[in-house]
Parts: sequence; structure tokens; C-alpha cells
Amino acid sequence: LTLDSNKVRNDRRDCSRHRECLYIIQCNWLVCDSCIGEAERAAFDIRYPIQMSTAIEQQLLTQLFSNYTSALRPYMHPGQTTNVSMHLVLFSIVSLSTLNQMLVTNNEMLFQWQDLLLQWQPQHYGNITRLVLPHHYTWRPDVMLLNTGGSVFTDATVNTNSILYYDGTVELITKSMYTSTCGVDIAWYPFDRQDCKLKFASWTYDSTQVALSGHPPDLETFTPNPEFFLEDFWFEDSIVDNPCCSNPVTLVTFHLHLLRRSYFIVYFFVLPAAIINMCSLMSFVLPTDCDERVSPL
Repeated sequence: LTLDSNKVRNDRRDCSRHRECLYIIQCNWLVCDSCIGEAERAAFDIRYPIQMSTAIEQQLLTQLFSNYTSALRPYMHPGQTTNVSMHLVLFSIVSLSTLNQMLVTNNEMLFQWQDLLLQWQPQHYGNITRLVLPHHYTWRPDVMLLNTGGSVFTDATVNTNSILYYDGTVELITKSMYTSTCGVDIAWYPFDRQDCKLKFASWTYDSTQVALSGHPPDLETFTPNPEFFLEDFWFEDSIVDNPCCSNPVTLVTFHLHLLRRSYFIVYFFVLPAAIINMCSLMSFVLPTDCDERVSPL
């Protein structure tokens, strides 16, 4: 591209005021749209599409995080509450231990909130509407599984990249293998039903700072368990007191209603045992001198 250097310098000052500019990788200048024609711009976009996109993302990243810290909860005024929504995707029920009273589930958890400090106008940055960033770049809510049964909770959760949208919406998708406590009642074994819970809440923020809200769980990719049938899976939001905070905290509880599959136990344990017991009782009906009652030596 052949550009007038004086015009570029003048337009560069105009761009710094109006922020309506695009990157020219070849000379590392910010040049306004008025500096080049449509044909030249189209030729440059075709020749350097990746470099141009990368440079604009780098500029946007620098602009957003120059005065940003992920250690502080984002808010515009001290009394503002950060609303965090939770979407749980259940892949499978790995196991339910009757002896240890532990439930292991394979899940994916989606957290979504709005960070008002990370907003931009797409038309000023090459129509970029979202950025995929490492999860530690942005603030994250410290949501924990309260009834965890594992020794180390962090080992069961894998945080992937955060997705940041131009309006400040942040999405964090975590892959988790939760081990939770579940009170197993086997009074009606093998026809028992179990109600297991997954309780989530912020560990340090109260309801005036972080408000959690659940959404209907996703079962589209659910794989049935060979031992238990998932009868129902629902959630409820509540506000409970927490010893950590003077104010109550918001609690999201997911309920799993499980019904034991009793066909295997009935056919291979209950029914054979019943037949053997009936045969034993029938032996008392036979006469005492009957050969069928007394086995020959």
C-alpha cells in the first residue's frame, strides 16, 4: 500500500481521539478508514487477514486489562450485587456407594455473570464481539460444592478458558467430577429410592455481593447408569445463614431422584432364594418314611 505520510500522521491523531481506526501490520500504524480506498482495504484484508485480526485483539486486550485486576469483584458502586447464573450439564452418574454414602457424578458447569469493567464497542475493534481468554484473566466467583465428599475439591474441577463478550458478559465452563455425600436409605432394598443433592454456594461472598441463581439442568448428553434410574433432576434456589458472613448466602441445590434397577437383583438373588426356601418348606409336607424326604446314603 502507498500512503501519504503526512495524511497518515494527521489521521492517526484523529483516530486517537475518535477510536475509529484499523491496524496496518506492514508499518505498525493506526490508520483511519479515510486513508485508504475500498479496493486497497479489501486487498489488504485478503493479504493479511490473520495478522490484522491478531493485532486488533492484542490492542483490545491491552485496552481492557491495562487497569484491571482479577482479585477484586467487579462493580460500579459498592452496593451493587453480582448476579451469577449456574447451568449444570450431567453427563453420567458414575457410582453411588451404599457403604460410604458417596455419589460420584460426571458434570459440566457453566457460570455466567456480567463484568461491567470489561466492555467495548465492536465497531471500534474490527467487529470483534467476543474474546476467549485464560480463566485467571477475569474475576471468578468462588462457588463451591458444600456437601463435597472428596478430600481435595480443586482436583475434581478443571477450569477451561473464559469467554468474554463485548457487553461484559463472562462465561466460564468447568469440567468436574463431583464426589458428594448422599444419605442412602436401604430400608426397601432392592426397591429403594434415593434423593441425592448437590449444594452450591459462594464460599466468602454473601447474598448482597454475589447472588447465585440456578437453571434447569441439561440431560441431552446424559448416559444412563446400569444400577440406578434417574427419575427426576431439578433445582431450587434458597437463602441460608452461613457462619462465615453476617448476611445470608444464596444456595443452589440440585436434586437427583434415583430409583434402583431391581431386575438383576430379583432374577439372580431374590427369586432363586425364594425357590430354595419353598423347596425346603415342601420337604416338611412329605411323609416321614418317604424316600424323597430322606436322601439315600
